[in-house]
Amino acid sequence: RKYGTGSKEAAGGGGSGRRQLRDNLGRSWVKIQEHEALLTNRFLDGVRELPNVVLYGKHATECAARSGTYRSRLPSRTPTFALRIRANNRSNDLAPEAVADWMQRERGVWCASGNFYALDLTETLGLESSGGLVRFGFLHYNTVDEVDRVIEALSLVSNGSLQLPSS
Repeated sequence: RKYGTGSKEAAGGGGSGRRQLRDNLGRSWVKIQEHEALLTNRFLDGVRELPNVVLYGKHATECAARSGTYRSRLPSRTPTFALRIRANNRSNDLAPEAVADWMQRERGVWCASGNFYALDLTETLGLESSGGLVRFGFLHYNTVDEVDRVIEALSLVSNGSLQLPSS
């Protein structure tokens, strides 16, 4: 009886099997990066159009603009975003916890609020005492439609049509 992979090369015994596995893995990572760059750009383009949204971090990606190996094609940012929403006609921002709670409860969008272990950063930005930031993240298993749902929900919060507490 024969057990296992059926190929000693595929099991790591030969160079061509390892090479093929490495090449396939490398192509998979590139596809993941391209998809995450698509999601990143979709989110950034959508947020840019919203009133009262203050986004922290880089506002653009450089993914796939460079040629070369897998490592040189890494995007210049991850698809994780931290933001605050200014309260309409008020000098302060909406409370990040209230925004995150509303997004989860009313729109089924998972996000979180706080400092995310970046206490020095939120203190330096003067945001720690008022609840930190609201954070969203997208990965390879997220879809463009899900990004659009987040943007739609953020537009409801940012246009002042909801009565959420300020920080």
